[in-house]
Amino acid sequence: MLAMALNVPPVLLIYPLGKRPNTFTAPEHDTDTWSAISWFAGQHRPARKMLGTDEEADIAEAIREWEHARDVFDAYERHEALVRRYRYTRDQTITELKRLAEPSLHDQNEESKRALQAGTDLFARDLARAVDTLRQHRNIMVHMGYVLPNLPSDIDLS
Repeated sequence: MLAMALNVPPVLLIYPLGKRPNTFTAPEHDTDTWSAISWFAGQHRPARKMLGTDEEADIAEAIREWEHARDVFDAYERHEALVRRYRYTRDQTITELKRLAEPSLHDQNEESKRALQAGTDLFARDLARAVDTLRQHRNIMVHMGYVLPNLPSDIDLS
């Protein structure tokens, strides 16, 4: 609520990006502020000092645990990428279908029509793959016990 009132990203209430070169992420452990934010967002592993141990076996286990916990980020990031891929492919397919439905004078000969139809068929197959891939990824997310993100209103997988 404070971040909304101040019109700033919430992470800036925690880490002083652009205000100080370093910040503390753990007692007696400072790092550059951008690295701290990247760690906070799950983009980078914690530094060794943040793991709470100096034992190599414990460090390795802590890193494995962190990587496993990071899997949820990967699933949601992949979902976003698949939604973007679907939209791009859908828009390209619609453009090609419109070209096929209203051929120009150049497209009137049979060879041009066949080439246009082949291109349209390729886009349609890509669109079917994009739908299937997004649907499969959502099934995987459900299997992993994750709450599915809402699909944008322009996407219907049914």
